[in-house]
Amino acid sequence: MERSNIVVIMDELETRDPISRAPSKTDRRRVAPTATVRGRRLHDTAVAGVRRNEARLLGGLTGRSGRRSFFRCCGESRPLPTSPG
Repeated sequence: MERSNIVVIMDELETRDPISRAPSKTDRRRVAPTATVRGRRLHDTAVAGVRRNEARLLGGLTGRSGRRSFFRCCGESRPLPTSPG
């Protein structure tokens, strides 16, 4: 991806408020993106949706080994980690 495209995407994300940017502590030429509270909520909502759909689609597979086999067949390394609790 071209650097100029990344800048446009970062500008849009900052405008929509899931990220903020601050100067890098180690390199004055760079900025460090950080997830805002809104960004963390969006992330959590997206991950929860993926997990719900994963459970719905893969619920018929037996145990973790069945899910692992499915993901191996699809070329994925592993499903999303199970949430604590």
